[in-house]
Order: sequence, then C-alpha cells, then structure tokens
Amino acid sequence: MSVPVDSIDGMKKTYGKDLYEAGVRVFLVLDFDGVLNSLGEVPFPEGYFGKVFNFDQPAVINDNVEVTFPICYSRQMIKRLNAILADDRVQLCWLTSWHDQVLKPAAHMYMKSARPPVVIPYPDGRLSNQDGKPGGLEIFLFDTPPEAGVVWVDDTLHSGISYTHTELVKQHMARMTQQFLCIGPDDRYGISKAEMTQIEDFVSASLASQDEPVNG
Repeated sequence: MSVPVDSIDGMKKTYGKDLYEAGVRVFLVLDFDGVLNSLGEVPFPEGYFGKVFNFDQPAVINDNVEVTFPICYSRQMIKRLNAILADDRVQLCWLTSWHDQVLKPAAHMYMKSARPPVVIPYPDGRLSNQDGKPGGLEIFLFDTPPEAGVVWVDDTLHSGISYTHTELVKQHMARMTQQFLCIGPDDRYGISKAEMTQIEDFVSASLASQDEPVNG
C-alpha cells in the first residue's frame, strides 16, 4: 500500500514536514527508468549490478492508451536498496513519469520498505514529462527542516535532457534547504555499485548526525 500525496493543485505543502515529524529523517527520492529499470544492452560493464531479470509491464499513457514496457533490473541492486529502506527513519519517495503506476513494477521487483512508499506528484512540463519534477520535489519538501537528508536519484541529473530542464533543476535546488545528495546514473545501466555506496554512506551519516543530541 502506498501513501499518495494530494494532487498538485491541492497538495499539502508541509507533507515532507509531516513525515519528518512522524520520524522520517532521510527521503530517498527515486526515478524509475534509467535508475532501477536499466535501458541499455546486457551484459553490463564492470562496476554495475548484474545479473539482470526481465519482465513486461503494461502502463497507461496519453489518452488512456495502454502500452507494454520492457523492464530490466538487478535483484542485487534491489536488495541493497531494501536494506536502506528497512530503517523506518528512511522514506521511499517515487518521483517518476510513471507516477503512481510505478508501484506495480516496483512490487514485481520485490521493493520493500519499512514505511509505505510515497508517490510525489508533479505536472508534466510543456516540453518534457520530466520538467515538472524539480518543482514537485520543492513543493513536497516545503517547510521540511534543513537537517533532513534527501537523496535524489534520477538519470536526467547525469546528462540533462535539455537546457531548460537543467536550468529548472538549478533554480529549484537553490531554494531547497535540506541536505542533498544528487545521483545521476547512466541510464543504460542504472545505479552503479559506487553510486550505491555513496547513497548508503550518505544515509548512514545523515541518520547519525540527526541522532546527535542538541547542545544547550
């Protein structure tokens, strides 16, 4: 079961804050395609996760047209992510063009978390269905304490899909005050082993720092 955030128009701007007050200390914000769903050809180069598994996932796109997408993922990668998400101070947040349809392939991959996942809504941009992501994330995190850790993993952070998208990311990031780790995987292979270690280390450090007593 997921916890859907309100629609973009009526969304509670303190939703991230509400979760923080409920005990969340780190938000793990994941894209799907190019992050968990690898878009390249196998076998993968050294330093990436294998062995990969495949399945077909139906999804509804524009004008209620159903299309089937091939999914390629690594169980080793999922196992590492699940270990991070087993801590109930870590909140899984989906920020993807799949929107709430991501929950079906994620379940098929055996994604598990101590807390129900959140699907962060965002409006599709005028030029790209990716352009609304930074704004959606900013709204979600509005008024969340600056001590909170945020790991944002999206392949568009690797290469950028356009000048417009890159500028939007910069503009919104400048207004978000939380402690960020941004990871931009190579969309052909998804999260690398080195990037996964970065994520694990950041989450551990963020949790430890927020557990420290406040002086004075």
